[in-house]
Amino acid sequence: MAMLWAVIAAVAVMAVAWLIRIDSAMHSVPEGARKASPRRWTKEQLRETYERVKQNPLDFRKLLPPRLDRRYVVVGGSGEPLPPSRLPQSKRRVRHRRGLGFELALIFS
Repeated sequence: MAMLWAVIAAVAVMAVAWLIRIDSAMHSVPEGARKASPRRWTKEQLRETYERVKQNPLDFRKLLPPRLDRRYVVVGGSGEPLPPSRLPQSKRRVRHRRGLGFELALIFS
């Protein structure tokens, strides 16, 4: 029984040591990244940039290629609204319901 507790303690010590090593690696900037970008942003620069972009949002729609009137399946996403489509009736949301295999619930908007 003592051997089991010794193994458990050894595994726990190794796990904690590994987590400390990972944590210290994430707090440092690799030398290659430091050479590629030697200047670090300060908290004030980040705050100013955030406020500037908040006041004047970036409009990337002018950079998109022209529409081809095709339908695309968009999977995932960051929660950002998509630009409005040309035909509202062509928009379709497809929702996969768990537990039903390959059945899909189609919701037409």
